[in-house]
Amino acid sequence: MSEAVAGALPGACIEDSHRSTRVTWQRPGPQHGHDGSHRVDSVRVTIGASGERTSVEVSGRPKQIVAMLAAFAAAPAG
Repeated sequence: MSEAVAGALPGACIEDSHRSTRVTWQRPGPQHGHDGSHRVDSVRVTIGASGERTSVEVSGRPKQIVAMLAAFAAAPAG
């Protein structure tokens, strides 16, 4: 699973443990403010060891989050 997701989501951070796999994918958004900081669009998915439980946390601009979720859903299952 981890390898398939890593290949489909360039730059994703994957953490495997005996109880779950956590995939965090962040993409910088446009620059805002005078300090040059960026907003970050982020999707974090935690998949239970059996593959029967999944939780998703998202943060960012709706249009970009929808595209990121679609890319995650299209990633081949392990």
